[in-house]
Amino acid sequence: MRAPRRTLAFACAFWCAAAGGAPESGGLETDVPARRVRIAARVAKQGVYAELKGAVEYALCNPGGKAYEALFVTDAGAGALRDALVRIGLSPGRSAQDSEGVFRLPAGGRAWIFVEWDDRGERRRAPLESFVLDARTGQPMRRTTWAFTGSREVKDPGTGKPALEASLVKNLVSLHQLDSTVLIQNPLEEARDSNRYRVNPAALPPEGSAVTIAFEAAATRRLCARVRGRLDGVGYRAFVQRAALSRDVRGSVRRTGEDEMEISAEGEADAMKAFESDARTGPRGAKIDSFEAASDRGEPIWERFEIDPIGEGSKVQSPKSKVMERTAEDHGTATKDPAPVLPEGHVRVRWILRGRVQGVGFRAFTQDLARRVGLRGFVRNLPTGEVEIQAEGGEDALRVFESGVRNGPPGSEVGSLERKPAPAEAMPERFEVRPTPPAGAP
Repeated sequence: MRAPRRTLAFACAFWCAAAGGAPESGGLETDVPARRVRIAARVAKQGVYAELKGAVEYALCNPGGKAYEALFVTDAGAGALRDALVRIGLSPGRSAQDSEGVFRLPAGGRAWIFVEWDDRGERRRAPLESFVLDARTGQPMRRTTWAFTGSREVKDPGTGKPALEASLVKNLVSLHQLDSTVLIQNPLEEARDSNRYRVNPAALPPEGSAVTIAFEAAATRRLCARVRGRLDGVGYRAFVQRAALSRDVRGSVRRTGEDEMEISAEGEADAMKAFESDARTGPRGAKIDSFEAASDRGEPIWERFEIDPIGEGSKVQSPKSKVMERTAEDHGTATKDPAPVLPEGHVRVRWILRGRVQGVGFRAFTQDLARRVGLRGFVRNLPTGEVEIQAEGGEDALRVFESGVRNGPPGSEVGSLERKPAPAEAMPERFEVRPTPPAGAP
C-alpha cells in the first residue's frame, strides 16, 4: 500500500515544479481514502534564546523559519503540504483578521494534528496539543481542530514569480493568530495572545528525534434547526451558546419569533452530537415542544458561536434613529461628540463587573461583542481590578450584550455584574476600549 502513496507525493511534487515553484520533497505521504496526510519531521532545538523562557509560537516550520520558537521542523515544502491537504478534502480559508475593529477568528477546513514517534522501541502517538503548555493555566493546551487557512500567493521578491507566502517565510503551523502567512492556524480564542504558550518539556521527545506529523481531516457535521416551546425568558440562547463554546462548536442561535429559536451550527461529529442533545433539552425552566430541521440557507458559519441579535422582534437600531443620522449627515451637522439626546427606543446602561476580568482579554471581547450587536460606548479596566462598561442601544441589543459579557471570554470568571444608569454624557460613535483612569478618578 505504500508504493501508491509515494507515487502521489511524487506526482504532487512534480506538479509544483511544473507550475514554476521549487520541487517539493520531505517525506510527505497522502492517504486520500483515510483523509490523512503524514510528513516526516524532527524535534526542534529548544532554549536557543534564554530570554524567551520556553515561549513557543509555532508548532511546525521549515529550515529557515522560526525554528528557535517552534516544536518541530520538516523538510516537506509548504506547497506540497497545501496541495495534499486540499486533496484529502480540506478547503483553504483565511487567517485571523481584525477588520474595522472587529476581530475574526481563522476560518478554513478543520484537521486534527497528531505526532508519532519511536520511544525505545515502542511506537507512540499523541495529540499535538499535549506538547504545548498554556502559560496562564499551567495545563496542556486545549484540544481543538486546527484551521487550514491556506496561506496566500504573493510575488517572490527574489524571482518576481508567484509563490506561496508560507514557502517564502518558512513557517507552516502557528500556535498564535498574528502570522497570516502560515498554512494552518490555532483557532482557539486564547491564541490571539502570542505569548500564551510554552513548550511542554516533559512530553517533548529529545532534540533531533525523528517524528511523523499526521494531519487528519475532521469529520464535521452541520446542524440547522428550528426550536419551539417555552424558550423566552429562560436563558435558552445563553445556554445554547455555553454548550457550543465548551465543545468548540461554531455558529449562532437567534430568536425568530415568540418562543421560537433558530440554531445554525457546525463542528466535529461527536461534539455536535453532544451539543444537539443539550440544545434539545435546554436550561432549567425551558420546555422544548419541537426541534425540527430547518432549511440550510448556505450562510457562512460564524467562527465563534454567537447569539445573533438579528431576528423577529430584535432590532438593533430603530428606523427613526437611522433617519436622524442620515439627516444630520445631509446637513453637515453630524458630529463625533453629539449632545446626549437618545434616539427613540435607545437606553444607556453602565455595568461594573467583578471577578477574574482583567488580564484575560475581557476588553477586546467586549468591544467585539458590542460592535457585533450595534452598540456604541466603551469598556475600560478600573484601578480596583474591576471592569467598567458603558453602552447605548436598543433594549434587545443590550440584553444580548449583557448575556454575552456575563459569560465573558475563555479564562475569565464574572463573579458579579452590577447594572446602573449611565451618566448623561456623550457616547463615542463606535464602541471603543479606553485606558484605565487614575486611582480616585470618577
